[in-house]
Amino acid sequence: MTYGSRALCTTPYFTEKEDVMPQQARRDVLLMDVHGVFLSAEDPNRSESVLHGARRHQKWVDAVRQALKEAGALSHQIQEALFDPQVFWTMRMRVELATPKNAGGRAIRERKFHERVNLRLLREVAPAFICGLDKRVRRRIARRVKELRQEASRESYFLDEEMRELVQWVMDGDRRWMLCLTTAGDHDLTVQQLRTQDAPARVHIFSTVEVGLLKSHPDFWTKIAARVEYPSDRCVVVEDNLIMGMNAVKAGMSVIFLDRDYGIENFIRKELRGEVAGVSLSHVGESLPMDGAQFVVCAKTPAGIRLCLERIKSAPRGDT
Repeated sequence: MTYGSRALCTTPYFTEKEDVMPQQARRDVLLMDVHGVFLSAEDPNRSESVLHGARRHQKWVDAVRQALKEAGALSHQIQEALFDPQVFWTMRMRVELATPKNAGGRAIRERKFHERVNLRLLREVAPAFICGLDKRVRRRIARRVKELRQEASRESYFLDEEMRELVQWVMDGDRRWMLCLTTAGDHDLTVQQLRTQDAPARVHIFSTVEVGLLKSHPDFWTKIAARVEYPSDRCVVVEDNLIMGMNAVKAGMSVIFLDRDYGIENFIRKELRGEVAGVSLSHVGESLPMDGAQFVVCAKTPAGIRLCLERIKSAPRGDT
């Protein structure tokens, strides 16, 4: 079985001409993040679902604290109140949103972008200490944050049964979606992980290396739409990362945020006043907005994702 191709396939699964299909039957593109959405980082050996957002936030806290300690920062130079995992996550999201992704008309490389984000975080947590260092040392500490975060132990990813059922519905039952996976990781490693989990084979994989842009850059998403030859407003992205999902919204796509315990919905409501790129966040409840082609919602589980997909698919979405 083939789990993806470096030559990104654009061949549709069906032969019907889309311009003669009813609105609700026309195929759309469903783009799922591989690590955290399609494959879960929760422990499959536990008897009940384990929420892991807080653990993920804590790893960032530990990386920044350790980098400062190694650089010689004293305890009184560090604002410990900012190291509460949820407070730190909120601060990190604000910093990432405010960090430019373009310079001189070109997209900033991923390594440089994360270095700038980490440096801004260090300035928030230990302003006097960081500002007292020369530029070379500051950059070295920022790079060390990323190294420590990458070295932290990671949960093994697996395809849980709820997600497997959702994917089966998308590919065999519903049959109105072209399923694609996106990853910031290595393409070959992703393929290997999918094989290990006996994941469905009829998917296209888009990695940041192959697309040539960060997932946190809006053009990453527009390039994928161009590759599969679909307009952006007929693409739905499922993400558990606020920044990447926000940029998919900026690219004109509908987005379902899988918000287990990351605080994404609260961040949008409190920090962004309920909007992402001008699109209002809607509850996964009785209704979704019916007055446009773009939807931004939050789901807590794969069952919630399916509910969102059914409602998005059945709603009028413009003339595309």
